[in-house]
Amino acid sequence: MLEHVGTAHDDAELAALMVLARKKLYPGQGELALEGISGPVAEGRAAAAVITSKSNVVLWQVLRTGYDRLGFDAIDDEAFAQLVLARIVEPTSKADSLRVLDDLGIPHASLRTMFRSLCRAADRDYRATIASACFAHAVVAGDVSL
Repeated sequence: MLEHVGTAHDDAELAALMVLARKKLYPGQGELALEGISGPVAEGRAAAAVITSKSNVVLWQVLRTGYDRLGFDAIDDEAFAQLVLARIVEPTSKADSLRVLDDLGIPHASLRTMFRSLCRAADRDYRATIASACFAHAVVAGDVSL
């Protein structure tokens, strides 16, 4: 649906019409007041945000907590954990997983260390450790009957 909300002759009128149009577009939609973040400026345009850093710490903490709760922390190999969690965020190649970690703002091991972690995974039978951890988690938290 298209609705004409008015004609602006200057920036002030345009700002007022933009506010009116937003109210019509999202009726009853309030704004969450966030402390330390300014709202729309006088001319009706949103204030510019200042990006001080780029990090998805909360996402990483949630993924890491899930990894640990499943018992995968029994492996005790940080490079392996980073590789696994990066590939949950974005299924990609092992080498490109470093880009995913960079995009998340997570400090990470080097590419060679990541590849060595995969050799350790085979040598130390991480698969059996993970399978045992999954079974232990299912026994405590779920139904193991077929």
